[in-house]
Amino acid sequence: MRSAERGIRSGPVSNFNPKTVAVLELVLECLRRGEPVVVVSARVGQTDEYYFRLAAAIGEHKLARIDSTVLAFEHAAQADRFKRGEAPVMFMGIRCAKGYSLVCPSYCT
Repeated sequence: MRSAERGIRSGPVSNFNPKTVAVLELVLECLRRGEPVVVVSARVGQTDEYYFRLAAAIGEHKLARIDSTVLAFEHAAQADRFKRGEAPVMFMGIRCAKGYSLVCPSYCT
């Protein structure tokens, strides 16, 4: 039996699912209240989905990212943008998140 006959789609797999919708809604809710947001994910594909959809909605300049897709020497600059409030949303890979200690930025106190 072929894949199509079993109801299996071929081609790119989408990471857009109910979890994605819930996370994006929570992020936007926090941003409306003026709160900074850190999104930690174990999967680059899922982080990409969040990142690209939020970039389209609020602008890429408001997003920071520290994970395996960002060169290591750029991590500190991304963290600084978040801490200064230039990027109110920080995306982190789970391995990177273990190594960072983010104190609440001054703009949220």
